[in-house]
Amino acid sequence: MKCGGLKARCLFALFALCWTLNTAAWSPAQDDVPDFVAIPDSISREERLRAGSLYEAFFANYQGMETGDVLIRQLDDLGSTIIADAENGEGKLTKSDQELTFAQAVFYRFRFDRTKGRYLFVRASSKDAFLITENGIREIGGSQDELKFGAFTVELGGKCFTKLGSFPSGEAAGFSDSKGLEQLFRDFKVPSLNAAGIVTFGSALTLTQIESAVARCASGDTISRIEPEGVSGRIKICWDEKMPGGRVPARSTVVFDQTRIVPDSRSIYLQAPSGQWVFVSKEDYSWNELSGMYIPASINRKYQGQKEIDGKSWIGNGNLRFDFHWFSVNENMEESDFDPALIADETTCIRLADPLASKAETLLPKRVPDSQEKDN
Repeated sequence: MKCGGLKARCLFALFALCWTLNTAAWSPAQDDVPDFVAIPDSISREERLRAGSLYEAFFANYQGMETGDVLIRQLDDLGSTIIADAENGEGKLTKSDQELTFAQAVFYRFRFDRTKGRYLFVRASSKDAFLITENGIREIGGSQDELKFGAFTVELGGKCFTKLGSFPSGEAAGFSDSKGLEQLFRDFKVPSLNAAGIVTFGSALTLTQIESAVARCASGDTISRIEPEGVSGRIKICWDEKMPGGRVPARSTVVFDQTRIVPDSRSIYLQAPSGQWVFVSKEDYSWNELSGMYIPASINRKYQGQKEIDGKSWIGNGNLRFDFHWFSVNENMEESDFDPALIADETTCIRLADPLASKAETLLPKRVPDSQEKDN
């Protein structure tokens, strides 16, 4: 039995690591865990609703996004010497004499015209994992179900074409309702653009799931703390939540820019059985204003997590970054923008997802001026 089915127990074991495992190779990032002890006894209902309304206003910002064309670059890296051993003790953590270095690059090209029900999506990924041992460096493979290439188009009327990856190529069944489209998005791991800044970015969520998250935050019922955040016009809000199953106390803190009505950062903490709060992840956001709305420019996430590599669950500190290049937002899109011929083969898919071929300037390395090169 793999540790993937024991994530809750692995999390508890991770908490235990904070005070039972003394190793310089890996230690949880505790620097930015706030002082959750000095929480005000009471916050007025008006204060809660006012703070919660920031999320409603921010989500309304996304509602006007009807068409778009974006290329997203995702870079993920994690280093670890800790293995979660589920075979010899559920959630038991052991220190390995090997060091894992994990790196993955994923490119997403997503075109959408929600008014006409047209979509085009390409996902191209590469994964590298290395073990550093006494005998040198050994490259190891990732999980077998990792999607290397995948693409689909959805035309007017719901006709769908898929290509490459572990999915059948050719024409697929049409969609009679939105549930079929939502399942397609989950199968191809389409990140929910209108969830950026609301929940942890990168998952394929339904509109109902996102609206539910917004409603929980906007109600103000779970807000436990509100305070100014140093910089003028910013406020920090703490929400108390429960992890799935309701057993592990969780707290998320969001720093909001009240001038632009966008979040600057979102952090998540879990409370260990001892009462100690443990850092799980933090996302920092950068936004661009385009077509009268704020859209994500970059998301940088520090996290503590695990990777299933070579049949083992490695736990460590990681960094996950998303960079966005927007070709257009709310501009007219032609039927040819969603032509199945665009995903006819691997070459055309790569061109759509390649920053250089698609001329996604913001994702290309910055060119050093000739004068600087000569000076060096």
